[in-house]
Amino acid sequence: MSAALRARQVCYPWIMRLAPLAVLLMTACAEHGSGTSVDTFARLPVSSGYTIGFDRDHRPLLGFSFEDGPIARATNGSWLPVSQEHVRVFGFGADTDGTPVVVHGDSQLGQIHIATFRDGTLTPLGEPLNNRPVTVLQHTDGTRYAVDNGFAFRLAPGASTWTTSQIDMFRAVVAPDGSLLAWTRSRGLVRVEANDTATTLVPCTALGPSGCSSLFAGVDADGRMYFATFDGVRAFEAFAPTTPIRIELPQNEQPIHMITSPELSIVAAFGNQMRLYALPRGASTVAAVRLTQPLAGGPLGLHTGGDGAIYVSQNDWLGIATQIGGD
Repeated sequence: MSAALRARQVCYPWIMRLAPLAVLLMTACAEHGSGTSVDTFARLPVSSGYTIGFDRDHRPLLGFSFEDGPIARATNGSWLPVSQEHVRVFGFGADTDGTPVVVHGDSQLGQIHIATFRDGTLTPLGEPLNNRPVTVLQHTDGTRYAVDNGFAFRLAPGASTWTTSQIDMFRAVVAPDGSLLAWTRSRGLVRVEANDTATTLVPCTALGPSGCSSLFAGVDADGRMYFATFDGVRAFEAFAPTTPIRIELPQNEQPIHMITSPELSIVAAFGNQMRLYALPRGASTVAAVRLTQPLAGGPLGLHTGGDGAIYVSQNDWLGIATQIGGD
């Protein structure tokens, strides 16, 4: 082990080995004969106050939001600090080339900064903000959008000032075809076009009783768009954006969180307790998920990076979803 690495491990006592213990979630009655497992990827050094992001090579990044600290990366079985500065991280995003974008503050918390993160260095993007975005994504024309729970700020290429977008973004994702999609409470799901204009893809009226209160989960590799609604999951083909595919959950459970990657969707639902369900690409029914041990109490996070892998976080646990079997 190098002297530099030993010094880092002494300076940052929260660095820890990735836990070898696997927590396995198995599906029952999975469609297409497939199953989904969620195995332990890492134990986290804290049980709350953290943010998960992804590096250019899709490895997870870890930031702390309750206190100043270094950004850490899962490397060779350990969480290692990789940033030169100590900051509070409130959100991660990415440019079109996969470069991480970090929303961060400092111990004073007077202003919020947005910066690209490469080779351990945070490079500011524009002037600081008074608002606290949760993510930053880039349009194919180079414009960056900072999403802030119903508001968005945009930074045009070469500009130094973030301006208010006319699109009321609650969530934004980059689709597999590279387009930037945003969920709004005024128009439903829109595709963000050049010059801060938008084209409606799925109107709120197509989502049944939950309407604009639905949760947009993402888009799979076939262009199918997924939403968690009061009465289950609804999906829409790109060629039929007003005709929903209804996907019910067992036992009248209500989805509380959902995320979609190109090949898989994971749904967190609640009835008398929280459960996870898997929905592979092209499936019309969910695969019931049975835990070998109950999920603990506490908020549950779902995360996906540029390679389409889905991660599940809760308290000090970070798991990675894997499809097994299948046709």
